[in-house]
Amino acid sequence: MHSFNKIELSDDICIYEDFSDNNEALTDLLSSIDLPWNLATPTEALGIKEKLYKELSRSSYILSPFSIQDKRLVKYLSMLFPSAIACIKDFAIDKQIFTWYNDIEVLKYEKGQYMNEHYDNALNEKIKFSVFYYLNDDYEGGEIVFVHKGISVKPKKNSVLIFSSNSSNAHKVNPVLSGTKYVVTTFLL
Repeated sequence: MHSFNKIELSDDICIYEDFSDNNEALTDLLSSIDLPWNLATPTEALGIKEKLYKELSRSSYILSPFSIQDKRLVKYLSMLFPSAIACIKDFAIDKQIFTWYNDIEVLKYEKGQYMNEHYDNALNEKIKFSVFYYLNDDYEGGEIVFVHKGISVKPKKNSVLIFSSNSSNAHKVNPVLSGTKYVVTTFLL
């Protein structure tokens, strides 16, 4: 079993460092192959009910798993699930079984790109946890800020941030000042 360095930021926000043995290969692959990145919109990133999420401004790019043709990338992304499940079991006090809300998505933030304040279960109250895998940290800015808790963090590369998706964990992403930020995201019911 893979061991993680766990950092508790609050009672319902944790970072797990040293997450995957495949981090370098996945990061290199994302930056070296031509992928069908699309500018993310609220409906692409969060599903239906765009009117409810009109205030969500995001300027990142999104890579949907359905558009990925490169078998190497699919392989590396699928290898994240066992480690993610281990972190989630550690994080979730009640140890219940969770369902993946959607497939894994990859977000890419370039200079000036950001996300405004929101919380992840605003459109679907069944969403319990948000899971963000930080592929790299060689960029400036781009911190995730939990606005009601006064927490601002830029996780190290190869770290997973897991938090409860409710309104108490409303968050935003500061603009990237330089470099390119890659984050793999998914949600659990």
